[in-house]
Amino acid sequence: MNYSGLNTGNLLPEILLFILACIILITDLFISEKNKRSLWDISFFGLLVVLFTAIKPFMSHRLISIPTAFAGQAFTDELTIFLRLIIISALFASLIFSYDWVNRTPKRTGIFLFLMIICALGGLLLANAGDLIVMVIGLEILSLPLYVLAGFQRENKEGREASFKYFILGSFASAFLLLGIALIFGAFQSTSLIQIFQSKASTITNALPVAKIGSVLIISALAFKGGLMPFYAWIPDVYRGSPDYIVGFMASVAKVAVFGTLIRISLVFFPVIGGSFLYVLEFLYIATVILGNLMALWQNDIKRMLAYSSIAHAGYLLLGIMAHGKMGFSAIIFYLLIYSFTVMGSFIITGLVKHFRGGYTLSHFDGLYKDHPIMALLMTIFMFTLAGIPPFAGFWSKLFLFNAAVSADFEEFAVIGVLASILGVYYYIRVMVRMYMNPAPEAVSTQQKTAFPGFFTKIALFAVAIIIIVLGFFPGAFYDSATVFMSNFIHTFPLG
Repeated sequence: MNYSGLNTGNLLPEILLFILACIILITDLFISEKNKRSLWDISFFGLLVVLFTAIKPFMSHRLISIPTAFAGQAFTDELTIFLRLIIISALFASLIFSYDWVNRTPKRTGIFLFLMIICALGGLLLANAGDLIVMVIGLEILSLPLYVLAGFQRENKEGREASFKYFILGSFASAFLLLGIALIFGAFQSTSLIQIFQSKASTITNALPVAKIGSVLIISALAFKGGLMPFYAWIPDVYRGSPDYIVGFMASVAKVAVFGTLIRISLVFFPVIGGSFLYVLEFLYIATVILGNLMALWQNDIKRMLAYSSIAHAGYLLLGIMAHGKMGFSAIIFYLLIYSFTVMGSFIITGLVKHFRGGYTLSHFDGLYKDHPIMALLMTIFMFTLAGIPPFAGFWSKLFLFNAAVSADFEEFAVIGVLASILGVYYYIRVMVRMYMNPAPEAVSTQQKTAFPGFFTKIALFAVAIIIIVLGFFPGAFYDSATVFMSNFIHTFPLG
């Protein structure tokens, strides 16, 4: 057997993630409950090694010479560099956020760490799949841990319901994807993205309607995982019922994986299927940004508000897919980086308010700056960023997307996005008004005043806020590099 085309070294971060997950699972079997904290040390050290291997090409500005592995089954190109950077960084930050919560029940530490790492691995496999079959495998490896993590707090009835609902509705997404792949295979006689890319529309004239239906089904499956309209029904209940320290990671890793996949399949299907692919994206975009923001306006529960907000943000990201090209893809990468950190910080602060105040409603944020000024300040930074208000990084992330849309002659869609963003500012500002303008509630109980969060959570929150502020003042530090890498990625896709 010839192994020359495997290029397994190109998948070193993914291989290391898998090894780390196995080490965690095996070690967990042989250590006592009082020593479970050592699993965190293994995880953090292992992730630092993985992060170093993932970030090395980015720091050296070294473009990929052989952008595939396992004979084209997986891509390891310039897009891969950024997706690895975002997903692994999000995993690392999420584990730091989770440390103080999970240590309350140390016997679950091993399975929690294993599921989180495997989930990130699934996201990377999905986003970098070079074959539609690998895409299915990646989607399932991403989804199955998320179903379990949604109900990780077994004593929480809402969490159990969220886990079950996520699993049932997620099964439909998998079915859509498999059916779409079957139709694509029938049209192109292949599931390889490289071979589909090399096909000509004229060679599949009779099968073109089948290919169009297949592509719509694949987009529908990805739209479900990304939380796009009209496939959003699971998001509010799942986000509301999932543990606070998990839902931010759940929101970020799924979007990074989905939009990384959409970037690749847009390059494959646009030349072959053409306008049909674009029409579907346009419909999803308009429905998502408008309805997502409108539904968030009516929410009194902060977790549900952030859930509907995440739907709207998924819509903005679609604008980058529609715009296509290096500007659109670079804007998506920048947006995903900012969104991932911001949404995790937002949900953690919301969880801390639940701990101190006893609930998630707007009234629980009343006068927060008086009792917890640092928490109020951090939440303000996160809300301003999600709203896209300058000088925070969220402003630049939306500006880059709208600029890419205008450059690609999608001016009317950019205008819709701007109007939807203005609509969204209201519900973010509403949270800040409650924190600073309303009087604080009666004194909380002694139990709610316990020393929490811990040191790691505080450090992670400040680190996330600093990243957002720095990228707000110096967005070009990341965006310019992304543009260079995406330019090479587009011109060399898919063979390098």
